[in-house]
Amino acid sequence: MVLMGLALAADWPVWSKAQARRSRLLCAECDWDLRLRDDEDRLPYNIPDPEKPNKIRLVCGRCCNHGLDALEALAAAAGQTS
Repeated sequence: MVLMGLALAADWPVWSKAQARRSRLLCAECDWDLRLRDDEDRLPYNIPDPEKPNKIRLVCGRCCNHGLDALEALAAAAGQTS
């Protein structure tokens, strides 16, 4: 059973773009294929959707300011509750 899971994981680079979209491997903002690791400016970040904060939503670094905006929002929210 473990070998089957490893075989499927090894095949993910050849998935179609539609399959990658369903698996949430594309940027939620610009549709960039996050499986491509050739651009340091496009690394994936998990930025929660304000409407569904518990759902995994990957966004490329270029679209989310490398996660800095989300960190600043969390820091501001923590400062307001203290």
